[in-house]
Formats: sequence, C-alpha cells, structure tokens
Amino acid sequence: MLLLTTVSGFTFVLRQHRRTILTSQFLSQAVLLIPLLWQGISHCRHLSIVAIACGFFVPEALHQMISFAAAGFQRRAADLANANAATHGQNRLLVSGVLTAILILNAVRLVPQLTDVSVDRAEFPVAAMQFMHDHDLHGKVVVTFNWAQYAIGCFAAEHDPARPSLVAVDGRFETCYPREITDIYFDFGLGTIDPKQRYRSPQTPAFDPARALEFHAPDLVLLSREQGHSVREMQRHSDDWVLLYQDSMAQLWGRQSIYSVPASSQFLPASQRHVTDDAQTGSVSWSAVPVLNPSNHPIP
Repeated sequence: MLLLTTVSGFTFVLRQHRRTILTSQFLSQAVLLIPLLWQGISHCRHLSIVAIACGFFVPEALHQMISFAAAGFQRRAADLANANAATHGQNRLLVSGVLTAILILNAVRLVPQLTDVSVDRAEFPVAAMQFMHDHDLHGKVVVTFNWAQYAIGCFAAEHDPARPSLVAVDGRFETCYPREITDIYFDFGLGTIDPKQRYRSPQTPAFDPARALEFHAPDLVLLSREQGHSVREMQRHSDDWVLLYQDSMAQLWGRQSIYSVPASSQFLPASQRHVTDDAQTGSVSWSAVPVLNPSNHPIP
C-alpha cells in the first residue's frame, strides 16, 4: 500500500508539474482518491477499493514516466556505443544478467504463493477449529472478531444443516448487524466505552461486558488469549463457563450446563478436553478448514 501510494502521488505531481494550471481532470482525481486513501488507511478493508481506483488513473502517467526513462536510457546507450562499442556490449550483457537474475528470484518467490495460499497457525485458530470438529461442538458461538469469518467458513464446510453453528459477530458491521448488537459484542471484546476508541449507540443499554455471554444464550466462546479483557471476563464467570480447549493463542469456553453435566447429550469429560500452552507454529493450505474425516487426528 505504501508503494502504491508513493507511485500514485509521484505520478500525479509529475504530470501536474508539466502543466501551468490545475486542470479539472487533476482536481477530480484528487477529490476522488484523497478520501479513498483516508478511508483505506483508517479501515484496512477499504485498501482494495483504493487500489482499484488507482488502477484507473496511474497506468497512463506511469507509462509516460517509463517511456521517458526508456528514451533516456536509449540515448545514453547510443552515446556509449559511439564512444566504446566493446565496453557497451559488456555493460549490456551485465545489465541483462542482473535483470534476468531478478526475474528468476521473483519467480521463485511468487510461484509458491500462486499455487498455494498459506494460513498461519499463529494468526488463525486452526487447531481450535479442528478440536471443535473432532468433538462435534456446535451451536451459537461468540468468536474473536478477527477470526469470525474464518469460523463461518469452517462451519459451512461441515455441511450439517441439522446442527448449524452460528457466529457473532463478523466484519460486516451495519451491513448485517444493528449498532446495538455490535455494542454488546465490543463491550465484551474491548472492555471500554472510551469515545476516543469506539462509537457506542445512544440506544444501547448501560455498559456491561457480560451481556454478550447471555444475549441469545450462546453455547461456546472462542477467543484470542491476547484479548485480555475477554479472558478475564470468562474467568470471572467460570461458575457458568468451563474451559474446553486452550493453546498458546486461543481459548474455547463452553457453557457449564451443556458441557459439564454428565446427563447432557453434549457432555465433554475432562479427559477429552485439551488445555495446554501448545505453541501454534507453521501454516496450512487455504482454506484451512478442519480435516473432515480425520484418522486418529492429533491435536497440533
């Protein structure tokens, strides 16, 4: 993004520098791109829109810059040829060799990314989602915001309409959820009502981090251990919630009345729970959904 912004700014400045007055085309492009860039920096999800918009304006100016530079190189090459044809041939061979080496290096680095998109275990709860699948844990799940859409993909891959898993909440915000609903989640996830950090709807009830654990009665809570406020909130409510799974980055809590009562159909005995500090290293191939038919699948 930094490179795209730098190139875009440089091309616009260079193009305008060749004119004596501001043109309507330049002004219209600036009016469009500056707010988009501001939104892209403020909200990372908008960066792709900035890149698309730049794609309409940058190529022409960039092509002019490259053509200008190429013409300069050609003139310089002609001067060198006239001065010393032999030396010029050696220089041309050296430049060709360096450019070829750069192309080969980039190809070696990019080809694996084109053939396999890796999902870092240290960023997404791959092992925790596998644990949920292996132990048939389904229901209404409160999920750490950054993992919510990944969780939706994992649950959808199981194709079990009789026992669907629902996720709250994901990155669609007002597209899908009223502000009052997201406030319930962020009261739990962020543990703050500081107006400098978040806007909170005036219609939302008083700040209560525990409301997310009761609203529509979730069955499971999958959270990041880096989300310290949420971890402490779960520990404060350990009479109602039990820790079913833990590794170095994730925790999975289940409602006591469902997973700790032997008479419950979803009872999960302590011997089948997995509470450790296992480091999550390495990566798996996209889409990183659980192994649906594991054979003695070990917890990574």
